[in-house]
Amino acid sequence: MKRGNGILMHISSLSNDQGIGTLGKCAYEFADFLHAAKQSYWQLLPICPTGYSDSPYSSFSTYAGNPYFIDLDILNDQGLLKDEDYKNIIWSNDIDKVDYGLMYQYRFHVLKKAVNTFHNNTPDDYYQFINDNKWVNDYALFMAIKDDNNGKCWLEWPQALKNREKEAIEAIKIKLKEEIKFYITIQ
Repeated sequence: MKRGNGILMHISSLSNDQGIGTLGKCAYEFADFLHAAKQSYWQLLPICPTGYSDSPYSSFSTYAGNPYFIDLDILNDQGLLKDEDYKNIIWSNDIDKVDYGLMYQYRFHVLKKAVNTFHNNTPDDYYQFINDNKWVNDYALFMAIKDDNNGKCWLEWPQALKNREKEAIEAIKIKLKEEIKFYITIQ
């Protein structure tokens, strides 16, 4: 490894108008800044979905990406969102802090609009992604069941789901089909 210098800064710390740093324009601009400053490395904290306390070290998955880091402007450029879907949302009451309560309240609502538009013309690479990433099915199922149980810890779910009883899992997959598809798509 070549010796170099760099910076440790999480994606969430990037400044933009979406309430949290994203993997969009602000990330590219920061990478360009690091290059111009002759920095060799940009070290990130984990970018997985956060769990209780919104810590990047408390996640529901080691493979999944944090949906808060999806850049809404890019989804707009791709025709999956319109300006009115997200531009007027107040993402934070303090520009210097991420308001995870507001992020949780609004972000998934906006992403569901993009997912619905996406699935009106699902590209083949969606199915290829599922095929190449076997983990995503279990992750999406887990998150959909968690939502269906009002965010409760899996230890508080019905016994049949906790034990992954085949009939219970098959029934919940049918019941939560759209929610499962949502969690797969945002990955």
